[in-house]
Amino acid sequence: GEDDPQRDIFELLIIPMAIARNMPIFGICRGIQVLNVAMGGTLIQDIESQQNIPKKTHQQEPPFSQPVHTVCFEKGSVFERITGATEIKANSMHHQAIKKPADGLQVDGRAEDGIIEAMSAKDGSRIFAVQFHPEACGGPCETAYLFDDFIAMIKANNVQ
Repeated sequence: GEDDPQRDIFELLIIPMAIARNMPIFGICRGIQVLNVAMGGTLIQDIESQQNIPKKTHQQEPPFSQPVHTVCFEKGSVFERITGATEIKANSMHHQAIKKPADGLQVDGRAEDGIIEAMSAKDGSRIFAVQFHPEACGGPCETAYLFDDFIAMIKANNVQ
């Protein structure tokens, strides 16, 4: 995709501000990547060329509601608690991924090929993120519970 330096600068500035205010954060796709970089982690710039993983594995063609790979969540992770599952089927629309997780984040889920698909704050704060797109799951699915949990965090935190 094309670079958007203004968006990059804005997001990299606003994330530490939200963390400082203990605001709930739910990152999706680019969101997990920007969150990780803002907190000091690094990215794989291109999965296909740097990891030798076929492009179609993580950059699916439409329909985007169709799951293309499995994500395995760590037992006891926030994602297992929210979804009630340790394994889900997920869609995938990205060519970058987490390389080195930021010190404040823990890896909570991976695809079969090892690509990081879910992370949360180590300190148990209101931060979690996914590489897949739960908003495009195409109907009732366990990933919809991620939004329910995020909304509950917002209400509990009285975020306006």
